[in-house]
Formats: sequence, C-alpha cells, structure tokens
Amino acid sequence: MLVLGCVAWNAAPAHAQQDSRHLGVQLRLLAGPSYVHASQSLGHGQSDEISGAALALNFVLGHMVSEQLALGLDLWMAYSGAASRGVLASTNVSAVHVGAGASYWLMPANVYLSGSLGLMRSSVEAAPIRVGTNLELPAEEVTNLGLGVHLEAGKVFWLDPRWTLGASASLLFGAASNSVGGTSSTRYLYGLCAMLVLGFH
Repeated sequence: MLVLGCVAWNAAPAHAQQDSRHLGVQLRLLAGPSYVHASQSLGHGQSDEISGAALALNFVLGHMVSEQLALGLDLWMAYSGAASRGVLASTNVSAVHVGAGASYWLMPANVYLSGSLGLMRSSVEAAPIRVGTNLELPAEEVTNLGLGVHLEAGKVFWLDPRWTLGASASLLFGAASNSVGGTSSTRYLYGLCAMLVLGFH
C-alpha cells in the first residue's frame, strides 16, 4: 500500500502538468530590475542624456484566440530614483507605456514571445541645470504622448494547471515630443528589463 501511494503521489504532478494548457483569460504580472536611457537633441550640437537603473513593472491581460496565440493589453511602467544626467546624479525618471499586442506560445516548451504597440510618456524631475550660456533645463519635464513599442520573451513553469512562474527579458522603445527652453524636439527612451513572471492561464 505504501509503495502504491508513493507511485500515485509522484504521478499526480506529471498528470497535472500534462493537462495544463493556456486557455481563456491570460494574466501576467512581472517585476524586476531595468536600465533606462533617454536622449534628446537640444540644438546647436548640444544634447540631454539621462540614464540609470530602475524598477520596472508590467501587467499583461489577454485572451487566447487559438491554442498558441493570445491578444490583449500591455501596461509597462518604470521608475528610477537615482539616474545620471550628465555630471549630475539624483535625477528621477519615470516612463509609462500602454499598448495592444499579442503573445505567441511555443508549446510544450512553455516559452512565449510577445509584443505590443501603443502610447508612451516619460517624465524627468531634477534640479534645474544650465546648458551653455542661455539654456536652462527645467526642474520637471513631461513629454507629450508618443509612440511606444514593447518586445518580450519569457519562459515559465507550471505551478498547477492554471498558475505559472518564470522569467523574461524585455525591451522598450519610445519616442515622444518634449519641449525644453521653448524648443520642441523628440526624446528617445530605451528600457532593458529582466523580470520575474507570475502568470494565470
């Protein structure tokens, strides 16, 4: 009896994993370290460069439209409280991307590739600094809404038939108009992330 009980216990997780599939509503919650870099031309050969480590959060809500493809919404956020801006540190940078996209599952490996296209906005807060002789960067800058692209690849493992846990790597690119000293130009932002993934399928 003891031997039969051990065999049944060992077989149960394999049976549960075999029955686990990506069905219906898809939810992924992701968090992890990120590196962000923003750059903007100020004219006359001058530029504004901001970069630093950040914490990123990502929420993906979708629905399976086939056995391997899900369509849905993507919300990505990052915040850096100690970015560098030229010779200055202690610059706060935040970015938000909201988009619509798709996730494609490579089964049975439980690897996914996803991407979304949408709107992005970034914000910079720091002490005012002077660039050149007559241009002062303001203490707070918030870009207009611009274009955002988010690409991600991840691998997850089944915890039970509906929940998964894993890791992912992602890249965000955004471009939005920003006004500095009365002159408007495009601020480009890049974000590179490594995240833990908790999923519901």
